[in-house]
Amino acid sequence: MRSYLGCVYATGALALVAVFGTAHFDVPGPARGVIVSMMVLLVLGELFPVRLWREGTFHEYTFSGTFALALLATGPIVYAVLAQLGVLLIEELRHRKPVRVVAFNVSQYVLMFVAARLVICTISGVAFGGRADIDPVRQLPALLIAALVFFLVNAVLHGTVAALSNGAPVGAAVAKCVRDEIPVTPIVLGLAPVVVACMQYSVWAAPLCLLPILAVRRTATIAAEHEVAALHDSLTGLPNRALLLVRLSRALHEARSPAPGVALLMLDLDHFKEINDTLGHPVGDELLQLVSGRLANAIRPEDTVARLGGDEFAVVLREADEEAAEEVARRLAAALSEPFRLAEVSLNVEASVGIALSPEHGDDAESLIRYADVALYAAKESRGGHAIYDPRSDEHSIERLALMGELRQGIERGELVVYYQPKVDTRSGLIRGVEALVRWQHPTRGLLPPGRFIPAAENTGLIVPLTLRVIDDALAAVRHWRACGLPLTVSINVTARHLTNLELPDQVSAALVAHSLPGSALVVEVTESCLMADPVRTRIVLGRLRDTGVGLSIDDFGTGYSSFANLRDLPVTEIKIDRSFVSAAPESAANAAIVKSTIDLGHNLGLDVVAEGVETEACLNLIAAMGCDLVQGYFYSPPMPAAEVLAWARPYLAAYDTEGITAAC
Repeated sequence: MRSYLGCVYATGALALVAVFGTAHFDVPGPARGVIVSMMVLLVLGELFPVRLWREGTFHEYTFSGTFALALLATGPIVYAVLAQLGVLLIEELRHRKPVRVVAFNVSQYVLMFVAARLVICTISGVAFGGRADIDPVRQLPALLIAALVFFLVNAVLHGTVAALSNGAPVGAAVAKCVRDEIPVTPIVLGLAPVVVACMQYSVWAAPLCLLPILAVRRTATIAAEHEVAALHDSLTGLPNRALLLVRLSRALHEARSPAPGVALLMLDLDHFKEINDTLGHPVGDELLQLVSGRLANAIRPEDTVARLGGDEFAVVLREADEEAAEEVARRLAAALSEPFRLAEVSLNVEASVGIALSPEHGDDAESLIRYADVALYAAKESRGGHAIYDPRSDEHSIERLALMGELRQGIERGELVVYYQPKVDTRSGLIRGVEALVRWQHPTRGLLPPGRFIPAAENTGLIVPLTLRVIDDALAAVRHWRACGLPLTVSINVTARHLTNLELPDQVSAALVAHSLPGSALVVEVTESCLMADPVRTRIVLGRLRDTGVGLSIDDFGTGYSSFANLRDLPVTEIKIDRSFVSAAPESAANAAIVKSTIDLGHNLGLDVVAEGVETEACLNLIAAMGCDLVQGYFYSPPMPAAEVLAWARPYLAAYDTEGITAAC
């Protein structure tokens, strides 16, 4: 590289010496105005480049070549060199470019000018440093061949230095430079004969030289605007999927071993649909604009953040390994952690991120996008913030896609089966209620646990009809048990999507009426994270549910971050201590203290307290001694079908008022 640059510097210096050593500054009076006019136009052409959008980025093209070539054909070469080097040095110094870059660019221009001038001199017979009238018959071919040499010298010099810098083949780099210049440079240089003809007619025709240039500029600007619009998202201004593919493909092509490869991050916002449905699409659009700004500010200038559609974004990281990609994922999450203030509402936004790496996972753009999408799904399912692509997740993802295609039909065909786990009173030993837990009796895959289909159902919207079916089946079971003298309540788990649905209270009320049951027969269980998706709308929905007599239980209590605020502001009737604290209480004094404190807190607030995860007699005795109201766990029973609940509870029936027991039971 240094040898090549030294050779260019030395050759350029010799060429510059030749230019000034043979310079003839004296020109006839009429020609003086022509030369000055073209020097001014050359400077303006360099200062006001046209910007074209090519291969995912803007490229600048100047029109100085038009007037430089015209000057080389009509006047001493020294005037073209002076004008070009003068404006070049001003621009290079203004942008504070390194001395070696300035020296290379100066040498490059001098060599281009000298080569083109030599062609003109050879064909027309004029002296290298002087000026002479050229026969029009020879002037046009001289200009055309000089333009070709001008173009090729530029491509060879620039392509070679690019190849040496990137370790690429010189021939391929030169060919790329030629391809990059072809859209504009031939047109720019091809206008030189038009300028010469105008100037030979009259110096006052100089403004006419600008008309074709302005036409080219305008056409190029319109084309660039259309191409930019086609490759960018209209809402956020970020690159769209098409441009992401271009930049990702380029990053993969330019990645050099053994340096780190390329990482692709797929990101989407959690619970964005609820925000859109609650506050409206204008607010959702404004949120996306703010999110895009934070994401763009969280990455390096050489990286790319794109919006793929909806609330899904992608980030291309150059020279990033797994550790760097995970660090960026955490940085993006931190950038979104600060609340967004919109429509007089403060919104907390969380995102899930899937990561795919090249070359570990794939070496083409389409594969990385698919793998990152699979990892994104895994991140959402695990609620872990971000996840690295795992081929095993990919296999499961394909299976999930098939399952989701079958789930809607499964709901319609009645393939969902509701199991029930008893909730037992610690004082009387009687079963007081059950928790409804859905299973899917798949026709070919057998009985599927909720973890196989519930997370995907939440993301696709199928969770709504699924839950309504569970509520209907559960209330039908409660009605039958009560008719048999077993006065149970049933708890149903609902998600954030339900809590922002203003129709839910009416749907629940209609189901209660259809089964001739009071609201107290049903308890709605929600997690603390669900409550935070849209606090305002959630309060409305839960308040209307409580108006119908439905109970409200906070599930997994103690694992969230807003427990006390929820207990204060929401119409809570029950709290369920998370199984992670309960099951460990006999062996852990810290967990036992947490359980005891939670029980006391619930009782002081007038709430029932349920302990989940009671699996041993020691755990039951400890929890009962702490005064917990109800327990639930495998010590008493695993979840079971509705038909088995009555048989399991039959020994307890004598303790109830059995007046309503029928022979059928």
